[in-house]
Amino acid sequence: MELAAQEKARNEQKGVRLAFLSAFCGTFGLLGEAMMARHGNPALGFSMGMVLLTLFSVVWYLVMRRIAERAMRQR
Repeated sequence: MELAAQEKARNEQKGVRLAFLSAFCGTFGLLGEAMMARHGNPALGFSMGMVLLTLFSVVWYLVMRRIAERAMRQR
């Protein structure tokens, strides 16, 4: 029972960390988007947004894959 409670607490802590990371990245993303729309070329802003979204998605995929592989090895 204690092991399940520890795992639940660890999962909740991981969720809170991911929420803070998302808020942090989203804040700078919105600031960058607003600055580009106000002071720059919209096509360049869209292109930069797509490149950053792709880069973030690739990094997210690699991190999640590593976490999944580590979890599979522990079982």
